[in-house]
Amino acid sequence: MTERGVTWLRTHRVAVSLFLLGLMLLYTLLRGVYRPENRDDAFSLSFLYNFLNRGIEDDLSFGNAFRSSGQNGVALFGKIQAFIYGPILNIVGWSRDAAHLISTVVMALTAIAWGAAIGRATGRTSVAAISAGLLLLVEPGFAAANQARPDALTLLFVALSILSLAYRRWVLAGVLALAAVEIHPMGVAALLHVIAWHGIAMVRARERRKEIALAAMKSAFGMGLGAIAYALLHWQRLPELPAVLFSNSGGSVGGFAFSYFFETQYLRHLPELVIFVGAAALAIKLRLLQNERLFAVMAVASVALLLLIRRENFHYMLFVYPVLIYLLVLVADRLRRVALPLLVFVALLTPQYTFAYIQNRDYDLNTYLSAIAVAVPDDALPVIGPPNAWFAMYEREFYSLQSGSHALIARDLQAFYIISNPYPDAENDRRVARELVSGYSCVQLSTTPVFETLMTVERCVHSGAAKPQEPLTPIGSRDVAHVLPS
Repeated sequence: MTERGVTWLRTHRVAVSLFLLGLMLLYTLLRGVYRPENRDDAFSLSFLYNFLNRGIEDDLSFGNAFRSSGQNGVALFGKIQAFIYGPILNIVGWSRDAAHLISTVVMALTAIAWGAAIGRATGRTSVAAISAGLLLLVEPGFAAANQARPDALTLLFVALSILSLAYRRWVLAGVLALAAVEIHPMGVAALLHVIAWHGIAMVRARERRKEIALAAMKSAFGMGLGAIAYALLHWQRLPELPAVLFSNSGGSVGGFAFSYFFETQYLRHLPELVIFVGAAALAIKLRLLQNERLFAVMAVASVALLLLIRRENFHYMLFVYPVLIYLLVLVADRLRRVALPLLVFVALLTPQYTFAYIQNRDYDLNTYLSAIAVAVPDDALPVIGPPNAWFAMYEREFYSLQSGSHALIARDLQAFYIISNPYPDAENDRRVARELVSGYSCVQLSTTPVFETLMTVERCVHSGAAKPQEPLTPIGSRDVAHVLPS
């Protein structure tokens, strides 16, 4: 950090300290209750666990498949996340809280890397610090820090690739961009930033085209190294890659942004859209962005991402939000109100986060998991249950109700335990359970009060079962066509 940056932090140390204390309070109070029945945590971690501890790349438990726009274990993406998250979780335990803590640390590192890139580009510590702080405060960043999905780690590698560009580490930028893609397909954002960086440089500085072309070739070489590493990680499944890459092309342009602003609960993100549109109008009026090279790169890459990615998954807004935050802070800095975006979002989000806390504060996943561990007999029978029951049963043969009754019935299970989903909003799981047990004779083993209702455990035996149960094969991309909700 420059001497000027240190001086700014010292001058504003009280405000910075209060903001950091507020963030710590927010992350502490909403830990584990922000999205209480978030099913993505269980299936994401099941992929990593099965790969590291059983050597299985396909999705065993959740009936997911690439061609239905889901993620089939770590068959084609996600091994880097397994190598980073997995060893830690093998030591501390495969709990949701532990995975969330890792993601929180990863998002903090992402904010630092992104802030460093902005500081390098602008030379203004205030713009860099406030942009980094906002990323941890706004819902896309906060959500990524509080779930086990690969989003946080993917964005970290995107930010590190941009930081490498800012410091003219061209080869490293290319390698990191391909690593981001391996973690999750949305890592293509890093590739788009690298391409935009060199393309804009070529347009703006025609007299330096040879130098810029050499830098672009170095980045391309880095991408080649990354591609070789990707191929080594997934060489057996490479023939499946083209079909996967084109399987998500049927949605609408900008679909994930539309989903974020117009389809989330209570339309709570619409005020943000108004703020961003207003900031963009001001930026155009003030001719603010003509000399902001990093912003131009991020804007071009983000527009390309909106055009390229057609899957309507609101989680993906995380990869566009950094440029929107940067836009706000640049406009506020020009108006000599650099802290204004931070104050606006604190005012906007405090009621939303407070409402989430009040609504969900009594949710206790650990009590639920303890009840499952006590209620399900400790033997070799498979277990079928709600997605989050995986955290209590991950060492056993477990199948999620969310995979659909058709996928489970196709396995021809001869006997199993089935756990009901007591969560009030889980009617789909209960419907799947009813369809599944229709061909079985079931005996209720226990009933436990959970979530102000009852969780039941039943032992079910196939009505015509006469043969011993055969080993099960993984559910792969050719076996089912069920889509897990985002």
